[in-house]
Amino acid sequence: MAKSGPAPTINDVARVAGVSKKTVSRVINRSPLLKQATREKVEKVIAELGYTPNPQARALALRRNFLLGLLHDNPNAQTVLNFQEGVLDAIRDTEFALVVRPVDRHSPAMLDDIRNFLEQQRLYGVLILPPISENDELAALCREMGCGYVRMGSAALDEAEQLVQSNDREMVEGVVDYLVELGHTRIGLIEGPQ
Repeated sequence: MAKSGPAPTINDVARVAGVSKKTVSRVINRSPLLKQATREKVEKVIAELGYTPNPQARALALRRNFLLGLLHDNPNAQTVLNFQEGVLDAIRDTEFALVVRPVDRHSPAMLDDIRNFLEQQRLYGVLILPPISENDELAALCREMGCGYVRMGSAALDEAEQLVQSNDREMVEGVVDYLVELGHTRIGLIEGPQ
């Protein structure tokens, strides 16, 4: 049962649980350096007190915000919106938030602009949509700045853990092959905008 009055602090959790503030911090940050019994005891006190970690304090302590960036230069607004909705759905019950940043891939200052954005926002990581996901200098910039990234595209742009790959041509070919196997001979295609 949450206590009434001022919101509980990390110090309140530590005092009630009989542990140090650092131990509470390790529980909040999911550190593997704790015994399961300690973790469960602190989590129980957090639930009982109704404690919610302060995102600004966590960002200062970890020197990183819980912000994900979505970088795009995509003229198809629906594509950007679909990615945005997918990310927001995935992070709904987490401490993360999303910052959407359009960029101009034709600008000679694009990389400098993105560098400034990453420095100002101190992002946890960025999701990079095509066509700028194909820019290897952008991936190198993220690595240089210690900012995690995932590149989206139809080609193998990066290591598997930093890539979401889909190939529309291969997928359409697979669908057509499947329909032909089922005996269909009249197959149509309705195309969207270029």
